[in-house]
Amino acid sequence: MEHFLVGRMPRALAFDGQALWVASTDDGTVTRMSLEGKVLGTFRAGTRPSALAFDGNLLWVASEEANTITRLTPEGAVVDVLPGGNRPLALLSVFFQLTRSTWVASGDDNQLLKLDQEGKLVLRVPVGRIPRAFAFDGTDLWVASAQDARTPPVCVTQEGTVLGTVSRVAVDGKVAGTFCVGRGPVAVAFGGGNVWVLNGDANTVSRLLPDGTLLDTFPIPPLSEGLAFHLDRLWVASGLEPVVSQMSRTGQTLATYSVESRPRALLVAGEYLWTANINGTVARVPSQVFHRATFPAGRAPAALLFDGSSLWVARAGSRLVTRFSRDGVPQATYQVGQQPSSLAFDGQRAWVANFLDDTVMRLNPDGTVLTVRRVGSGPIALTFDGQDIWAVNVLGGSIARLSLEGAILGTHRVGNRPRAVLFDGRDLWVANSGDDTVTKLATTGAVLGTFPVGDGPAALAFDGASVWVANTAGKSLTRLRPDGSLVGTYPLASLPQGLTFDGEALWVSYPQEHRLIRVDLGGNPVASFPVGKGPTALVFDGSGLWAANNADDTLTKLTTKGGVLGTFAVGDAPAGLYHDGRDLWAVSEGAGTLSRLRFDGSVALTLPVGQGPRALASDGRSLWVANSRSNTVTKVRFNDSTTCAAGELEPPTPTDGVTLCTYPVGNQPVAIAFDGEHVWVANALAFTLTKLRLDGTTAATIPVSEQPVALAFDGTNVWVASSVAGQVTRLRPDGTLSSHPVGRSPSALTFGGEHLWVANRGDGTVMKLRPSGIVAGSYQLGVVASVLLWDGEALWIADQAADALVRLSPEGRVLATIPVGDAPSALALEGRALWVASQGGDSVTKIVLD
Repeated sequence: MEHFLVGRMPRALAFDGQALWVASTDDGTVTRMSLEGKVLGTFRAGTRPSALAFDGNLLWVASEEANTITRLTPEGAVVDVLPGGNRPLALLSVFFQLTRSTWVASGDDNQLLKLDQEGKLVLRVPVGRIPRAFAFDGTDLWVASAQDARTPPVCVTQEGTVLGTVSRVAVDGKVAGTFCVGRGPVAVAFGGGNVWVLNGDANTVSRLLPDGTLLDTFPIPPLSEGLAFHLDRLWVASGLEPVVSQMSRTGQTLATYSVESRPRALLVAGEYLWTANINGTVARVPSQVFHRATFPAGRAPAALLFDGSSLWVARAGSRLVTRFSRDGVPQATYQVGQQPSSLAFDGQRAWVANFLDDTVMRLNPDGTVLTVRRVGSGPIALTFDGQDIWAVNVLGGSIARLSLEGAILGTHRVGNRPRAVLFDGRDLWVANSGDDTVTKLATTGAVLGTFPVGDGPAALAFDGASVWVANTAGKSLTRLRPDGSLVGTYPLASLPQGLTFDGEALWVSYPQEHRLIRVDLGGNPVASFPVGKGPTALVFDGSGLWAANNADDTLTKLTTKGGVLGTFAVGDAPAGLYHDGRDLWAVSEGAGTLSRLRFDGSVALTLPVGQGPRALASDGRSLWVANSRSNTVTKVRFNDSTTCAAGELEPPTPTDGVTLCTYPVGNQPVAIAFDGEHVWVANALAFTLTKLRLDGTTAATIPVSEQPVALAFDGTNVWVASSVAGQVTRLRPDGTLSSHPVGRSPSALTFGGEHLWVANRGDGTVMKLRPSGIVAGSYQLGVVASVLLWDGEALWIADQAADALVRLSPEGRVLATIPVGDAPSALALEGRALWVASQGGDSVTKIVLD
C-alpha cells in the first residue's frame, strides 16, 4: 500500500479525469496529485474545505465554515466564490442529457441547491434533515440525510429514535420518494442495480432497490465513512482498525486492505481506490478484484505442486495424490505412501515425500510408481535444483540428495527440526524450526553458512533477490540477502505457515484465521483474503494462487481477470466506436467529431461531422455517423472524389481524399446499423426508423414504438429496442413488423450465439431471445447497460452504474468483471483486445483480454 503526504486533516477527494484532488480542512487547501502520487500543486480554497466536485472544467470546493463554494481551474486559479447555502456538506456534478449541473447539500437548510455551469442557482429542493452525501444513478440523484425531516417523522425505531433517510431526486428537482435507512447515514453509492447507504451511527450498510425497497442491512467495521461500488464489489473505508474492506453484495468480506490511519473519504480514480486519512496522507489502494473459487480436495490436503499445466495435491489423510486441471477439475488420483507431506517436479516426473514411511517416491505422469527410496526420518519437504531432488528429514535433522533415477547421492546434516527447503537458482536454503536458523548449502551438499532468523521458521520463498522466511512461532517474516545477511524482520498479525511469491508480492497463509495475507516487498501486509479453513500450503500457477485448506478438505484459487493496455484522450464525451480491422474510429458527442486512432491509441485523424454524434456503422466502404442534435447522418468516404448523390458536401474537407456527405433523417437519431444493403437509423424522438440507400437517399420511413434507442441486424431481420414501450420490434425483409415484450427501458441490443441479446436499463436485466422473439433466458445482473457486444464466445456489457465491463457466458454466468473509465458508452473488438469509450472521462481504453 502506498501513502502520499498532502495537507493537514484531508477530508474530501475528487478526480478530474487526469489527477486527484484532496481537500485538507485544517490547512484550508486543496492539493492536486498525479495518479503516481506526485504533488502537482497546492492551492488556497476557502476556510476549512469540506467537499469537492469536478464538473469537467472547474473544481468546486465547498467551505462548511464559510458557507461558500470556491471554483478553481485545474491550474489552481480561483475563478469565483459563490454562496453555498448554510453549511454545505457535499457536492456532486451531474452530466445528464448533455447538460452539466452541480448540486450542493446544504446541511443546515435541509435542502439541495442546483447550480448551472455558470454557478447560478437554478432551484432548491427540500430533503431530509442534514443532507450530507450524494450518488447519481444515471437518471436520478440519491441523497442521504442524517434524520427524517417529515412531521411527524416516518422513519422511527420502536424506542423513538429518528432514523436517517435516502431521497430519490430527479434532475428537474422532483422528489420521487424518501426511504428509511439506518442511524446517521454518512455516505451513499449506486451500483449493481442497487442503492447502498453507509449508516455511520449504526455501523451498517443498507441495500435498496431503485424503487426504494430495503433488501437487507449488514454490519461493517466501526468508524466507517467512505463507500464505493466498483467492479461488482462494495468497498468500505473504516477507521477503528484503519482498512478498506472489499465486500460482496450480501455483505461478505472478501478482502481487506490496510491503510496508515483512519480514512475519512474513499474515491475510485484510475485503476485504484484512494482514501483521505487523518494523519495527512492519501493511500492508493489497488482496486484489483480477486475471483475466488473453492474445490473439494480430498482428506487433509497438505502440499501443492504446479508442474506447468496441472496442479498436484498431496492428501495427507488418505495416502493419495490427486492431479487437477487449472480450473479445479480432478484429472487423476494415485496411491502413494503414508501421510504424503511434500511434492516436487523435475521437469518430467512428480516426486512425493511420505512422512510416516520415511520414503520418497518417483511417479510417471500416469501415476506409475518408478522408484521408492528410504531417505531418512520424517521426510517433510522436497525441492529440485535443476539436477537432483533434495528431501528434508525433520526428525533426522538432515537433507538427502537423490539422482533423477532415485539413487541416494548423499545425506547432509543441517539444523534442528528442519521444516522447509528452497532452491534460489544457485544454492539451497533449509529452515530449521528447532533452533531458529536457516542453513545455506551448495548443490554439492557443502554447508555455506547458518544464519539466525525468527522463532520457529517453517516456510521459505525467493523473490529473485532475497530469501524470505516465515517464522511461525515468532509471527514474523525475515528477509535475507543471498549472502545470509539480514535485511529486516517484519511483524505479522498471526502465525504464518505457508509462503510463496507470485512475481510481484509475497503470500502468507494464516491457518488459525482461515485467511491469506498479501505482503509487499517492503514487508508490509497490504491485503487480506478469507479462504477455507486452515490454509497451509500455497502455490502460484502463473495466473492464480492456490491454497490447500487442511481443516475443511478444500482448495481455494484466487485469480484476477483483464489487463488495461492504455487509456487515450479522444475528445468530449466519446459515444460510439467502430474497428475497421486496422484502426479504431470514435465519435465525440460533445465535440461533434470523428477520430481515427492507431493500434497504440495515438490519434491519426479528426474530422468534423454533425452535432451530437452518437453512433456509427460501416457499409464496408464508408462510415456512417448518426448526429443526434442535427437530425442528420454523415457519410464519410475515403479516396473517393465523386460528389454526394444526395445531401450537401461539407466544405472544406480537412484531409485530402476524404468526402463528407450529410443527409437528413428523423428527430434525434441515436442508433445506426447496416444490413448488407441499406443503412438503418433509429430516430428516438420521431418514433421512426429511417431506411437509407447507400447513396444517401431515403428508401422508407417506418413508424415504431416509443423512443427507439438501439438497433441490431441478425443476418435476416432488423431489430429495434423501444425504451418507453419496453419492447423490441422485429422488421422482416418483407416489411412486416412483430413486437415482443422485454424488460423495463431496453437500452442496448446485439446479436450473437444465435440469439438476440437485450439489456434492460430499467431493471438491470439482460435477456436472450430466439430469432422468433421467444425469450430463451433472463438474467438479473443489476447493470445499467449502455451497449452490448458479442465477441464470438460470450457477451460483453458496458455497465455505467459500476463503470465496468461484465463478460457473460451464453448461459448467463458472469465470467469476468473489469474496471474501466467513467460512464462506458461504446465497445469495439480488435482481435484479443477490447476498446471501451468512456463518456465521462473523454477517453477510450484498450484492454488486452486473457
